[in-house]
Amino acid sequence: MPERRTSVLLVDDNIDLADVLGEFISSQPDMELVGAAYNGVAAIELIEETQPDVVVLDMVMPHLDGLGVIEYVMRMAPDRRPRIIVASAISTETTAASVVSAGADYYIAKPFDLSTLVDRIRRIVQTPPGSRCQAADNAAAAATGREGAWGGGAADAEDAGGAGGAGGTCGTWGTGGGPGARARPTPEELVSKALRELGVPANLKGYEYLRDAVLMAMKQGYVMGSVTKVVYPAIAKARNTTPSRVERAIRHAIETAWIRADINILNEVFGHTVDAEKGRPTNSAFIARVADKILIEMKSR
Repeated sequence: MPERRTSVLLVDDNIDLADVLGEFISSQPDMELVGAAYNGVAAIELIEETQPDVVVLDMVMPHLDGLGVIEYVMRMAPDRRPRIIVASAISTETTAASVVSAGADYYIAKPFDLSTLVDRIRRIVQTPPGSRCQAADNAAAAATGREGAWGGGAADAEDAGGAGGAGGTCGTWGTGGGPGARARPTPEELVSKALRELGVPANLKGYEYLRDAVLMAMKQGYVMGSVTKVVYPAIAKARNTTPSRVERAIRHAIETAWIRADINILNEVFGHTVDAEKGRPTNSAFIARVADKILIEMKSR
C-alpha cells in the first residue's frame, strides 16, 4: 500500500512565486499540492474544501492577511486543523512573535531555498502539535525575530541550528546551547535591520530585491561593477521576474526610503552628502554603501 503523501496548500499573493513553489512541491514524491490561494479569504475557502495537512502562508495579502487566516484556523476543531508555516518577507521580532502567539507552527523568512521549505514541511508533520520541542522552538523564534528552529532562510540549515533535538525532528537554536540560546545576528538579519532603519518599507518588492542585492554585494563585492549585467538578472532569475522590474522596484524603494527615513540615519550611512536637491544615490551606490557598512559592523563584533 503506497505511503500517504502530505497535502500542502499555498497561500501567497505573489502568483509567480506561488507557481514556482507549487511546481517544486508537486515534484516531491511524498507531497501533493492541493491548491493555491492568492488572498486570505480564498485561503479559508480552500482550507475548508481541501483540508490540507500543511498551509504555507504569506502574511501581507489583500482582503484578509495571514494573521486573520491563522486566527480562523485556530477556531477549527483540533482534528481538522492544518499545520501552518508562515513564509514572509517581513522579518521583524514583532511579526515573528505575532504569528507564533497566534498559533503558527513555524516561521521562515523570505527569500528561502526551495529545498529548505520542503524539508521544513517534512519535519513539521513529524512533530506532534503543541509538543514541548515545538513550543521551545517557537519561543526562540518569537524572541529573536528569526525563523523557527530548523534553519535560517538563505543561510544553510546546519549553520543555523542543525537537526538535533527530540527524535531528530526538532532542531536547536544558535551556535550552541538550548533552544533559547541567542545566536549572533546573521547577515540576512543585519541587512533586513539596516533596510528598515533606512526607511525601506518591507511590503515593497524593492525591499526583497534590495536585500538580495546587498547580500550579493557582501559575498561578492565585485558584482557591484556589473549591476545591470549580473545583479539584476541574478535576482530576477531567483524571484521569477525580469531584470528591468528588479531595477525599477529597487529604485522605487530607495526613493521611498529618502522620503521616510530619518536624515540623521541617512547621514550616518551615506555621510553628510545627503541633500534632497542633489537627488538620491544610484541603485549601485546605495547597495554598495549598505553592504560596506554591514561588513564593517560584522568585523567589529
